Formats: sequence, structure tokens, C-alpha cells
Amino acid sequence: MSLDSSISSPTAAQIAPVLQHILERAGISSTGNPVMLNFFRTDCPWCATFVPHLSEIYSRHDFKLKIDEIGVACGGNSREMAEKFKREKLIVFPIITDEGGHLAPFFGVSRVPSIVVIGASGQIERVYSGVTEQLSGILEHTLFAVANRQEPPEYDMVGNGCAP
Repeated sequence: MSLDSSISSPTAAQIAPVLQHILERAGISSTGNPVMLNFFRTDCPWCATFVPHLSEIYSRHDFKLKIDEIGVACGGNSREMAEKFKREKLIVFPIITDEGGHLAPFFGVSRVPSIVVIGASGQIERVYSGVTEQLSGILEHTLFAVANRQEPPEYDMVGNGCAP
């Protein structure tokens, strides 16, 4: 699923400083790699089930994908809540909080879990909202395409989720 055409997608120039700030907060130096942002809430049952799968995908393919994956806790989640969620769910990628609630709307996130895939060019390649049984496979195809600087496949998907 690509960005909703009714939502004005930010340009690469608008994304660059925001993404740099996110990378710095996550403790990642600017690598030029594609980035996968995983928006979630610690009290969302869909997030609690799916976010550990993202961690699995990240662990399984990190060495060959060269993609920076970052969790973004939103919905008023404190840093402590996000860190506790990370420990309990055995998440291996860095997590930051959406302090002030500005990141989710900037990236067009209307529910969680949502995944925003940003290509090496700095452009948003795909946004996936909600959870479906096929999402893990869809993400793997998308990540391999983006990591290899190819156009990711289009998928039509409607998933379950919560408000951010």
C-alpha cells in the first residue's frame, strides 16, 4: 500500500532534517541506508503482537539488507514505557518516542502499527498501516527491493490497528 493520495506526502527535502533528528535520537549515524520506521503504542494489542515479528525480520536479515530500523512509540508513550515494551518484547532495534506527537502526522500515520519505509533517496517508498497475516511477507519483499534500490511491489492491504 502506498501513501494515501489524499494526504500530502512530504518531499525528500522536508523529510531529510526530520529523519536526521530521528536517526540521532536512535543513536544511528547517518548511513545513507533506507530506513524503516515502526510506529506503535505500548498499549495497542495489535502492536504487542506484531512489533516482535518486525524485530525477528530485522534480526534475520539485518546483515544483508543494510536498512536502519527504528521503533517510534507514539500515543503519549513515555520513554520508560517504550523501553519496558522493548525489553518485554525482546525488540532488537532502537526505539524513540514521538514526543509532542509530531512524527506520526508528519509521516501520514493514522493508526498503529504503521510502517513507513524511506528509500536511500530520502523519499517515502511505502506506508503500511495495521496488521494482516500477509504483512511479514509483504515487508520482506518491500525491504529487499528498497535495500537493492529497486521499486518495491505494490500491495493492497487493509489491516487491523489502533489510533496513534
